[in-house]
Amino acid sequence: MSSELVWQITKKHNAFVVSKNGVSFDKDPLNLTNLPTKRASGISNTKAVGVAAGKNGAVLLVKNRRAGSSKPSKLTTAYTVKSVRGGASVVKGQLKSYRKDLVPAALARLQLDPKQEYNEIIIHIRFKEMDARLQQETLGTLGVNLIYGAYYKYNDPKKLLRYLYDHLDKDQLEIDTINFSGPLFADVDNRLMSLQLVKNGMTDAVMFNPAGQNILPASILYKKNILALRGSFRPVTKVNIDMYEKSYRMFIDENKVDEKNTLVIFEITLSNLRSEGEIDERDFMDRAELLCSLGHTVMISNFQEYYKVVEYFSNYTKARMGLAMGVNNLIDIFDEKYYRHLSGGILEAFGKLFYRDLKVLLYPMVDEHGVLINSENLKVHPRMKELYKFFKFNGKVIDIEGVDTKNLQIFSREVLKMISKGKEGWESMLPSGIAELIKKNNLFGYNNQKLLEKSN
Repeated sequence: MSSELVWQITKKHNAFVVSKNGVSFDKDPLNLTNLPTKRASGISNTKAVGVAAGKNGAVLLVKNRRAGSSKPSKLTTAYTVKSVRGGASVVKGQLKSYRKDLVPAALARLQLDPKQEYNEIIIHIRFKEMDARLQQETLGTLGVNLIYGAYYKYNDPKKLLRYLYDHLDKDQLEIDTINFSGPLFADVDNRLMSLQLVKNGMTDAVMFNPAGQNILPASILYKKNILALRGSFRPVTKVNIDMYEKSYRMFIDENKVDEKNTLVIFEITLSNLRSEGEIDERDFMDRAELLCSLGHTVMISNFQEYYKVVEYFSNYTKARMGLAMGVNNLIDIFDEKYYRHLSGGILEAFGKLFYRDLKVLLYPMVDEHGVLINSENLKVHPRMKELYKFFKFNGKVIDIEGVDTKNLQIFSREVLKMISKGKEGWESMLPSGIAELIKKNNLFGYNNQKLLEKSN
């Protein structure tokens, strides 16, 4: 009897098929996918494969090529897989010329070491739908996607992430945290997986604690006073640290700020992580590790405009917030071209930015003539002059006091050029310990061999 005829007879009527709520699964031990399809069926196919538990390890079951056998016990040949290292080889060797298409499914089924620790994928989601029934349906779909991805794409976490949104829309839910753990995911960097969440538009921002671990934004932002510093931090310099230290002292001296309830966040926007139009993941790792090594909390976001950062924080706290920035950043904020996509233009953006209990702490700069520029003498577009005066007069923009003027000549882009070109003297421009980490790990194009050749 042909396999096609057997399939037509048995596809809906055999002891292995289980159906409920319109969904069917196949419990046949020779069906690796458990899906009731002709390709996966163990009954109709003359070539079928299964994986089962055995006394001495996993057992690979291969259906004999003698399709005419009438004794079920003679239909399969068993191969015992005893070692982790040899398991994949056994599967690939037996199925290479037999059912090559089933190799991934067979590998996914193998639990090569019964004493192996559990592998876990933990995600945190935020529903965007308000109806409870819709939330239940969305959660059910996400659960199926997660099981499917973990089963078939455990060895490709980036694809696994994309599978989570199959048959779902990003307007339905947001995945803001994900963590992989266990032997199968020993080589997975959870920070890079978080970057993928932002890159794929699954969330607007992800956060890492000083230990470099993923953290749930809601758990640390809730009802906190927040001081945020945005930059490329490529690399982090003494200017960044001086801005942080001086602005932090001023911020905690505010009447509405509780030092014990204050969180400082170093934010890197996704646009600052792009190199030739693509995300440079190695570059991201370098920046995040350096900031975390200094004991800071890092946030990676999709926000290009500052008002979106403030809106994001406002989802979790109503307490006073502060934005520490340089003069050039403040001038950009008052540039209308960044708000043409808003129906209300710059006024709408400023309404969102300054509506909350927010203050801008401004770090000065020295212009090409050696003049110190601060909130008193910076120049914005003539049309924005009166608007700027309004915010300045009402105390929304204040100068950071006591800055170290020696640091005002340090620029990250210049330091980066010095590092990549093998020039000397950049070490003194960085916070303590950062230069050593750059040299040790050859970050930002640093090449010790190039320096040795130059010295010789």
